[in-house]
Amino acid sequence: HSEKNGAQQIKIYDTETGQAIQDIGEASHVVFVWSPDSNYLYSFLSMGKHGRIIKTSVQDWSIVASLDLDQSMAGTLAKMICAPSGRYLCNLVHLGKGALVLDTTSLREVGRIPSTKNQSVIKALSFEAHTSQLVYARDRVLWRSNQDNSPPIELYRSNQHIQSIWPLVDGRHIACTVSEALMIDGNEVRP
Repeated sequence: HSEKNGAQQIKIYDTETGQAIQDIGEASHVVFVWSPDSNYLYSFLSMGKHGRIIKTSVQDWSIVASLDLDQSMAGTLAKMICAPSGRYLCNLVHLGKGALVLDTTSLREVGRIPSTKNQSVIKALSFEAHTSQLVYARDRVLWRSNQDNSPPIELYRSNQHIQSIWPLVDGRHIACTVSEALMIDGNEVRP
């Protein structure tokens, strides 16, 4: 709402009464995602070099947990996704800063996909079923992260930029370019 130094006050409103029910804080950039069971709302608030993730209970709109991000993972958030199991939350950060995987109970970091200057920005990502591992794309290449922080596994090189990755109910994924769809089944990828 009220703009101050490029920031806005972020509040949650009751749509029936129009009353503010929770004041989350100030931010110049904000992203929201619901937990799969819709019991929690996760918010990412960015103020330049500082960032904060907040977990809010929908039952009474109280803040259950929060995490202040260091400069290596603060910035404008490109995307925030919750694993289908509800156990993990991933924050994909712009400006080549990579992705951060958090345990949703405590917002404790459980994994990170770092970026270096010679790597392209992560454009699309999706959680593996019931794990903190991610399938993600950098330009034309599909990768799978590893839980043990070892180097990621290259799954596939496409002739086109990979735009999106969608999880399927059976644990497989579909990755899409402008003109083709790729089925990701374990370490096998086929058009």
